[in-house]
Amino acid sequence: MKIMDFEMDFPEIDGFSDRQIWYAKQLRELYVKEHEERFREIERTLLHELDNRSFNYDDEELLPTYEVELSECDLVVLNSQSAGAIIAKLKEWRECDGGR
Repeated sequence: MKIMDFEMDFPEIDGFSDRQIWYAKQLRELYVKEHEERFREIERTLLHELDNRSFNYDDEELLPTYEVELSECDLVVLNSQSAGAIIAKLKEWRECDGGR
């Protein structure tokens, strides 16, 4: 799944109904747009690490190390495939932290 013009790919969303999947995608896209600069920094870091790994592959360092501090919402958006998890976390974010 692509959002905006980011080169990094977001996981496809699975769920129980088409409506849940659609709603999760809308929430994810809104979150990425509202935190665009942070996601640009995450993308730069990921691409930089991929470049480094292609030249200096090390079996012990398979997971990316982010130079930015990631919130729970960031991690859900970057890693989750569960429509329910995305909806729950991003609805919580909208109601508490980011609700405008």
